[in-house]
Amino acid sequence: MESKNIIGHKIIDIIKEELHNDNPRIAFLPYKREMWNSMKTVYQAAVEDGLEVYVIPIVYFKRNPDMTLEKDHPRLELIDDVENTSFKELPNLNLDLIFFHNPYDEFNLVTYVHNKFHSKELKKIAPIAYIPYHGMESTTDLIVPQGVENADYVFAVSEIDKKNFLNMYPDKKVFAVGSPKEEAIRQYMENKKRIILIVNTLVNFLKNPRLKMKQYREIINKGDVVIFRPHPLMDETISSMGTEYQEEYNATMQFIKENAIIDRSKDVEKVINIADYMYIDGGSVEELWKQTKKPYETLPY
Repeated sequence: MESKNIIGHKIIDIIKEELHNDNPRIAFLPYKREMWNSMKTVYQAAVEDGLEVYVIPIVYFKRNPDMTLEKDHPRLELIDDVENTSFKELPNLNLDLIFFHNPYDEFNLVTYVHNKFHSKELKKIAPIAYIPYHGMESTTDLIVPQGVENADYVFAVSEIDKKNFLNMYPDKKVFAVGSPKEEAIRQYMENKKRIILIVNTLVNFLKNPRLKMKQYREIINKGDVVIFRPHPLMDETISSMGTEYQEEYNATMQFIKENAIIDRSKDVEKVINIADYMYIDGGSVEELWKQTKKPYETLPY
């Protein structure tokens, strides 16, 4: 089957040609999970080509308003659906290339990537390739981040971006390839599953708790993205009922935590807005949902 990672494969092919190596060992260094989509299809293309690849989330800190660091709260965001390699292994992997997407090194005003992962340090391990999370077309700021200056390869999202990079660094190896982030978003939209909302109400749940728990599991097992919204007093009510349902309830809630999203927020309108379909036991949320004209189903009890 033809790969959908056109931009990803384009980048991997360029790297192979530049390195004169058909089987380079490559590491991807995301620092924020939400930015992984700027690398995702490149990673997928490398895996499809059978290359030895590593995803190595790196440590960062948030800055305080006075620009000091929250040094007692280091952050490390693992990437879903891939094997994550410890950053401690980075020097030992005999890498041929490192992809990175945070070019700011010590100059980021909001977060601070640990100095071990600044671009000048990464270059001591292997050549580095910068994949931007944002393009440059709309910027008037001509100060190029440190990581771009140090990069061996830059993958621009457009010919305009490439020209901007080369105006500042005429000898830099810059390739206009398109946006891996946009490619990942297109893939997501093509493969998007329904978002299902389950609204749990206390009175109807208590009429037949075991049936309700069975219904919730069956809905989640269908494979859609499920948001489960429990009644605010559900935990306390089950606890007050003694041991009859407690063990089964705990197991059900653990199953829901592992396979769905639990929403306890006060703003039910937000979750109603993003959901495509709702299962409900009854209650006031049903009236709010009816206003959206989206389909829903009242669970029997």
